Amino acid sequence: MNYEQLLFIALLLTALVFFVSGYIRYDLVAALTLLLAIIFGLVPIKESFIGFSHSAVITVGTLFIISRAVENTGILDEIAYYLRLRRKNIPKQILVLSSAVASLSAFINNVAAVALMIPVTLKIARIKNIPRRALLMPLSFSSLLGGLITLIGTSPNIIVSDFRKNRLGSSFHFLDFAPVGIGVAIVGVAFIAWAGWRLISLKTDKDNKPFLETFTFEFRIKSNSSLVNKKMAHLLNEYQDRAELLVVLRGGEVLRKNLKYLTVKTDDLLILETDKWTSGELTSQYGLVRGPQHQKMESMDYFLTEIILLPQSFLETKPIKDLNLIETYGIEIIAISRRNATFTKSLGDITPQTGDVLLVKSNSKLIQERLYALNCIAAGENRIRPFSKQATIKVFAIFFLAVAAVISGFVRTDIAFFTASIAMILTGCLSLDGAYRSINLPILVLIATLIPVGQAMETTGTAKLIAQGFYYYGHALPISMNLFILIVICMLFANFINTAAVALIFSPIALMIASDWSASPDPFLMAVAVGSSCTFITPVGHQANTLVLGPGNYQFSDYWRIGLPLTLILSVTATLLIRLFWSF
Repeated sequence: MNYEQLLFIALLLTALVFFVSGYIRYDLVAALTLLLAIIFGLVPIKESFIGFSHSAVITVGTLFIISRAVENTGILDEIAYYLRLRRKNIPKQILVLSSAVASLSAFINNVAAVALMIPVTLKIARIKNIPRRALLMPLSFSSLLGGLITLIGTSPNIIVSDFRKNRLGSSFHFLDFAPVGIGVAIVGVAFIAWAGWRLISLKTDKDNKPFLETFTFEFRIKSNSSLVNKKMAHLLNEYQDRAELLVVLRGGEVLRKNLKYLTVKTDDLLILETDKWTSGELTSQYGLVRGPQHQKMESMDYFLTEIILLPQSFLETKPIKDLNLIETYGIEIIAISRRNATFTKSLGDITPQTGDVLLVKSNSKLIQERLYALNCIAAGENRIRPFSKQATIKVFAIFFLAVAAVISGFVRTDIAFFTASIAMILTGCLSLDGAYRSINLPILVLIATLIPVGQAMETTGTAKLIAQGFYYYGHALPISMNLFILIVICMLFANFINTAAVALIFSPIALMIASDWSASPDPFLMAVAVGSSCTFITPVGHQANTLVLGPGNYQFSDYWRIGLPLTLILSVTATLLIRLFWSF
């Protein structure tokens, strides 16, 4: 091991630690990794930013735009509306929903497919009295399985295909992933529908109320409140089974201890965890003011809606008090719910995150359209977008022409979908502003900055070094077992760092492993594509998993209960299918 390799491995391990910890967002971790690689001379200056013009970045970016154009037609909402079975049968209902979302995810963004299906899934759970926890996690997992089927189904497929083109002269074709992807998806969906959902703890779904039962609220004590100058025990004893007082904010002081014996004063802020019905009782019974205090809606004619934040939502950019939602959108956030989080500060100082569930009130008749502009979804029964037959025909005509051009080999993948995205904007399927909002910039920055780092892994000989170690310990095993181990390693990494990063890191390693075995690189590259996309053990490995964490009221342990056996089953399945369809 020479100095460059030692330095690169140290840099890579440091990056992995920060990826896993989440202390710094993944795109910034990737950018810092590239910067340090440039400073240490691991990446030549002239090659520092080649990733930003890379075809994988262009393809992924244009597919975000195309996915949003497909959403705008309303056709997916129309399809989702008819997925309810007449009779209560949990396995069959999961099978129907999972098959639908897997099919959608083969062609559009995974997160978009899950987001479109969440409202109808919650409606089915209420009407059929099915625990929502039994439906939402299968929905998320099935979207990941569907992405395995086509070249554009998921970013690891695109990255691996482009890596093959740059190293071997040709990329994978559009449907090269289908034989393995379809088989893995069928096995995965079947397991989830008939056995996997039974491994999820359903204890907390007692009555399938419209949505989450517990939110964090902020209440201000008014001067005329009946609680003023009384002990807090007066409130806590009456609501001890329905509300939990977290902290009291008094001036600049945070009071946490012996709250039961605290004397209530005017303008105290109570941070409480309770449900929305109890919060209404507290407001009327004790004369409390509910919600952040920086600005209030004056109208008494409003309704409450629970909404879920999608990735890239405007609401993630600032603390609640700085969003100006009332003036701009006619919406006021009055409570927040975030799994495995306890808030001990004013609601206005909290910055929402992807997957958060917010309780909002609005007097706007255009609430659905305004939530769509904010990149949020409501858990209600109303459809977010009306169905447009004309827009649907235009979008799908353009989309299938692009797919046909890719399959035929007439044009490159990035050119085809870049042309399709421009055509959709020019034909009015999507506004220019809507196109820009649809692009997930952190993902593109991650891919673009790690591409030169991945190349440096090869030029420094680090990929070869790792592959030789892999061969040294695995040469006594059959080559199929080495393939299985590579898939499992990729799957484990993908549960803690971004899936695109896993594909970028392991593609050069897979190529070198194949070289050491004097085997075709295709089976090993296919293993990286499958392994990088299968993130079932944690909610942080993929945004689709994060998105259902709050609505499903899941704990982290719920993911590995179903995720571990699913990962093992799919690892074996993928190994057998790759061995069957891709010769060594």
